[in-house]
Amino acid sequence: MTDMIDTPALAPLQAEYEAAGGINQTFYAKVGNHYNLVNAYQYEAQHRALTSRIGMIDEFEESLKEALAQDEISSDVAQTFADIFGISLKREYEFCVTVEFTFTAELGQDDDPDSLADNLQFSVEAGYYTNAEIDNTDYSVQDTSYTEV
Repeated sequence: MTDMIDTPALAPLQAEYEAAGGINQTFYAKVGNHYNLVNAYQYEAQHRALTSRIGMIDEFEESLKEALAQDEISSDVAQTFADIFGISLKREYEFCVTVEFTFTAELGQDDDPDSLADNLQFSVEAGYYTNAEIDNTDYSVQDTSYTEV
């Protein structure tokens, strides 16, 4: 009598994967900005290549910004390289500004001045000749005082 070796059990979904063509099964995959007909090996190779390029561009971006900050490259040349690779050379700053507003408001007999002071709203805008983009504005009222005139 010959002993039979048990065949190994397939991993969950492996049978369906093999039945669909396994490694040779082709599918459309988005790699970068395009869709390509690929199999699993081709997809992995293209994905690794794209990930590697993205890493190189990130490293180039850091080097370019550092060279520009240390005046090792002119701003015109740096901007040319930045345009080629889709890199923004804009720098981001966080500002904390203290502003004092003085205004007069006419209130009715039953109106509460504290209610007005608690519900004031403020906004920030860049000047007309400024190229700044202002995002994430926040404010808090630190102190209010009023006197009846």
